[in-house]
Amino acid sequence: MAEEHDEEIEAQKKAQHEIQNAEKKYQSMLAKRDELKEEAFLIRDERDLLNKEKKNIQDSIKDMRGKRDDYINRIKEHKKRRNEYQKQAKELIASKKTARTKIYKNLGGEIETVKSEIDYLNLKHQTVPMKIEDENALIDEIRSKQKNLKRLEEMKPEQDDLETEVMSIDEKIDQLFKRADKEHEKVVKLSSESQGVFDEIKKKSIEISHLINKANQKHDEYRRIMDRSGYYHERAMEMRKKVVGLRRDRRSKIQKARKEIDKQNIKVKQTLEDEKKLDDAADSAVKALLKKGKIEL
Repeated sequence: MAEEHDEEIEAQKKAQHEIQNAEKKYQSMLAKRDELKEEAFLIRDERDLLNKEKKNIQDSIKDMRGKRDDYINRIKEHKKRRNEYQKQAKELIASKKTARTKIYKNLGGEIETVKSEIDYLNLKHQTVPMKIEDENALIDEIRSKQKNLKRLEEMKPEQDDLETEVMSIDEKIDQLFKRADKEHEKVVKLSSESQGVFDEIKKKSIEISHLINKANQKHDEYRRIMDRSGYYHERAMEMRKKVVGLRRDRRSKIQKARKEIDKQNIKVKQTLEDEKKLDDAADSAVKALLKKGKIEL
């Protein structure tokens, strides 16, 4: 019995020691899990900050795109005006060419030439003696030139109007080209400013690309650490299950041992009670014999 008792005590100590070791491993795994989770949360916060920075830049790009769209609309409007002025100027140039084809070149000079020729012929007629037939021919020539002079002088008002019209067209063409040039200057200026915005958008887009890469790296790192944390969590839960099982087995063994002890105690008690009954019965028998005188002490 003593040896069995000692073995039982030793078994309980061994079970208790095993439970303590399992609990230490369980707590160690929980600590490692929590440590990894904390590290993962820090990485997650860094990732979220990168995503927030990316979102802010995306918002600024959205504003810049709106600004660039406004530039493009203004550029289109100024191009439209420039092209319209250039179109009107080209139409006037065509009209000018048509008007120039109707202009009698050097009409004034030709009139003066004809007048000089008539004066010369008149002077010749008056001062130079000549035959009748020569005089008649001279008179006919004078009349022909006078007729030509009249024709030319009748053309003069119309020709003056045409020249005035051409000069007016030239002024209008100059004004239209000046307006077109101003509109073109605005197109060039706005295009330069729009390109500046576009370059800034490209720069910001590159920044976003870098931020996305960094955020993805942080996310991958976060997932890796969370996976490791999950591994330790699973191991901890397995160890917890083991601890619970060991404790349950230990309690079961203790309860079983107690039942055995209780059972043994009952047996001992019953044995003691049976021995007492035997003693009492023997005493009663002895007393009965003494009364009857069948035995003497």
